[in-house]
Amino acid sequence: MATLAKITLWLAIVTLYFGQLSKFSFDIAVCLAAIFNILFLLSRRKLKIHNRWFFLFLVYSWLVLLFIEFTTHWYLTPLFYLIRLTALLTFFIFPPTITPVTRKLLLTVLLATVVFGLLQYVIWPNFTYFSTLDWDPHLNRIVGTFFDPTFTALVFLLLLITLYFQKNYLLLIPTYLALALTYSRASWLSLAVAAAFTSFNIKKKSLFIGTLILLGITITLLPKPYGEGTRLGRTSTILAKVENYRIALETIKTAPIFGYGYNRLSLIRTDQPTYSHSISGFDNSLLTIWATTGIIGLFFFISAWILHLKTHSWQYRVFFWAVLVHSFFANSLLYAPILFLLAVF
Repeated sequence: MATLAKITLWLAIVTLYFGQLSKFSFDIAVCLAAIFNILFLLSRRKLKIHNRWFFLFLVYSWLVLLFIEFTTHWYLTPLFYLIRLTALLTFFIFPPTITPVTRKLLLTVLLATVVFGLLQYVIWPNFTYFSTLDWDPHLNRIVGTFFDPTFTALVFLLLLITLYFQKNYLLLIPTYLALALTYSRASWLSLAVAAAFTSFNIKKKSLFIGTLILLGITITLLPKPYGEGTRLGRTSTILAKVENYRIALETIKTAPIFGYGYNRLSLIRTDQPTYSHSISGFDNSLLTIWATTGIIGLFFFISAWILHLKTHSWQYRVFFWAVLVHSFFANSLLYAPILFLLAVF
């Protein structure tokens, strides 16, 4: 059982690299890894709930979703998404054993995503062709295997933080270059926050100041080829997010206590086409949780992260704060690859 738990976890890490190219494989691998991890802990009589709030959040989310499904219309898609979220959160409730080999594999896979991203920027910078498959038409930006510069940039940022803590300064260079070429302003802000948090803990102001200077140089020297996404002064996305928040709050007003059920937003939203990849959530993870599981679910969710952070080092909290800041501009805290990374880092 220990071998199966280890192999399935490795499989989840490897399939993470392929992103949207093999999304279903990643989901299956994560579910299998969660199952075999629980079975392994059960066989060793070590199955103990480490985070009761995540457990309560899942129980509550399932009760709300099943009640809504049985009393309205039955849809399978929300159930599948909640199954994946359940698998991911079980890693926080029943933490798996992360060996040095597993960490090396994870680092190798993340570095491979950087290499792929840089190659994609040079060889295939035009992602507008994928608009026919309902993806945003990004141009002259790294989108990576996740087909989205914002989420790809966050993956690069978590790798960047890891390399810094490991003092692997040589690999910081290509990783930061890849992060810069995503043109993701939310990720740059998250980097600044991560640097500020680290500077405070190591009592070294020069790290934060140096990061701000580096970001300033980056913004100045980055190429400005044709494309809306590479215009760093663009306001269209800011206005779009403000409108997105407004719609989120309007949605929450109609079901503030219990919500609409996890991942059922696509069934009620009319502000986007039903085939849009972003219709199942809002550009803010906490608003998404509130809209889908209500204020009760939001309370469980926030309490779970508070408890989780109390049991981890300040270095891990750097990862979390970077993701949390990012999640105010994208649904990052509920993005499956990011949740998985937060669980195994």
